[in-house]
Amino acid sequence: MHLNDISSLSDILFVTKDLYPNKIAVSDATHELTYQELYVKTVLFSKYLKDKHDVLPNDVIGFLIPNSIEFVIAHFAIQFLGAVSSPLDPDINHINLISCIKQANIGLIIIKKIVKFNNKSLDSEVLSKVISFDYITELLEKPISNSDINISSLFKSKLNVNGIASYLFTTGSTGVPKGVIIKQSNVIQSISNIVEFIDYSDDDSELITLPLSHSFGLGHLYCNLASAGTSYLLDGISNFKLLFDFLNKKKPTGFPGTPSGFKILTKMFPNKLADCKDFLKFIVINSERCPPTLVRTLTTLLPNTKILIYYGLTEASRSTFIKFDRDTEDYYLDSVGKASPNVEIEIVDEVFLNNEGYYEGKIAIKGKHLAEGYVGKNSLFNMHNNWFITDDVGYLDKDKYLFLTGRLSTFINKAGIKVDPKEIVDLIGSLDFIKDVAVIGIDDEISGQIICVCFVSNTSKEKAEKAIIKECSLSLEKLKIPDLYLSVDSIPRNKTGKLLQPELKEKIQYD
Repeated sequence: MHLNDISSLSDILFVTKDLYPNKIAVSDATHELTYQELYVKTVLFSKYLKDKHDVLPNDVIGFLIPNSIEFVIAHFAIQFLGAVSSPLDPDINHINLISCIKQANIGLIIIKKIVKFNNKSLDSEVLSKVISFDYITELLEKPISNSDINISSLFKSKLNVNGIASYLFTTGSTGVPKGVIIKQSNVIQSISNIVEFIDYSDDDSELITLPLSHSFGLGHLYCNLASAGTSYLLDGISNFKLLFDFLNKKKPTGFPGTPSGFKILTKMFPNKLADCKDFLKFIVINSERCPPTLVRTLTTLLPNTKILIYYGLTEASRSTFIKFDRDTEDYYLDSVGKASPNVEIEIVDEVFLNNEGYYEGKIAIKGKHLAEGYVGKNSLFNMHNNWFITDDVGYLDKDKYLFLTGRLSTFINKAGIKVDPKEIVDLIGSLDFIKDVAVIGIDDEISGQIICVCFVSNTSKEKAEKAIIKECSLSLEKLKIPDLYLSVDSIPRNKTGKLLQPELKEKIQYD
C-alpha cells in the first residue's frame, strides 16, 4: 500500500480493509482481528459513541485502556467521529487524571474500573463522564455479521484531515502532565518518515509491548497498520513467559523497546533472545541513551537483525535515526543518528567546545512532524521561526551525526520515562514529620536512572521511611514510586535554597 493513499488516521483502516480484508491486523493475548473485522467493529463502536453518548466532531474523549485490541478500537472509533482521542496512562494517579480532564476539557472517559481509582473515589463530576469499555469487549466476542458489514459500508468519516487527531499527555515542567496537540498532518508526516527509514512492508509484523498511551508505542501501531502489517500487542515485558511465547509463536519481524527493557532481556534471557535471530529483522530503540555495550550485545546475539536507534520526543516524533550492525564503527555507537527524512536538526545557544572539537548546545528540530502545540497554548514552548528548541543538549559532528550529551531540565529518566522530581518532593514535603526532602536520579545499569529520596525528619528513620513509602504507593503512578529512601542529617543547598545536587550525590556516596 502506498502512503500517498493515506491523508488521515481514518484512511489507514478504510484503505487497508479493502486491500487486505482477511489479513490479521491486530492480535493480543486473547483475540485477533482481520483488517475487515477491525474496521467493522471500530465503526460499530463509533456508532455506539455517537448514538448512546452523543459524541460529536471536536469533542475530546479520554480513555484508560492497557495494550489490547480494545485500545485500538477505541482510539480509531474516536478518530472516525472527528473527535479528539486522548489515550491516558492506565496507571495514572487520581490527581493527574483530574488535571488532564480539566486541561483538555475531556467530555467522556472510557475506563475499566469505575468505582475506585488508585484507591480513591472519583468525584461526582468525573464519574458523570465515565463509561465502561465493556461494550468493546462484547463486540470482540461476537463474530461480524452481514448486517454489521452493511452498516459499516454506509459509514462516512467526519474527520477533518487538517484537524486535531489526539492529545498525548507527557510529563510537564511542574510535575503536572501537559497535553501535546497532535494534528492529523503531524501524524501522517511522522508515519511517512518512519516507514521510509525502516522500510516497512506488508510482510512485516511487530510485537509492541510499549504503552500505546505514549508516542513511541502508538507510532509503531500506526506504522504497522499503515503498511498493512500485523501488530501483536502485549502490556509490557514483565511476564517473560508470555513474552517469549509470543515471540516464538508469532515470529514478528520487528520488536521495539527501550534500552532498559533490552538490558533486562540480554542479562536474564540471552539465549532466549538469541533464538529470535532467524525471524527478527529489526529492533527499534528509543526513550533514553542506548549504551554502546548494549548495542554490541544485541548485534552479537542477533547477527542478522538491524538495530535501529532514534531520538525524538512526543512533540517531535522520531527526529533522527541510525542503523547498527556487527560492522558499525565504535565511534557511531554513541550517536543517535542523522535527521530523519524530511526533518532538520541544528544546535542553538551553543555553550562550549567539547573534547571532540564541536560546539554543544540545545538541540533544535524542524519539520512537518512537529506537534501543533500544547493544550491551552497557541504553539510549542521554545518555538522560534518554526524550530522547536528542546531541553536536550548535544552536538553535530562534521557529517551531521547527532550526539546527546545532557539535558537542561532536572527530569529523572527512569526506564525511558521522564519523571519530574518536583511532584515527588511536593508529596513527601507535605508530610508533617519531614523537615527537608530532595529527590534525585541515581545512575543505574538496568533502568538508566533510579529515583532516590533523601529526607530529613523529626522522627525515627524507620517510622519516617515506612510512612513515606505508604504515601508514595497510594499517590504516585507505579513508575514514579521511588526506588531508594535515604535518611540524611542535612541536604546541601545554596543561599537561595536551591538544591546542590552534585554535593548531595557526593554526600550519599560518602555516607
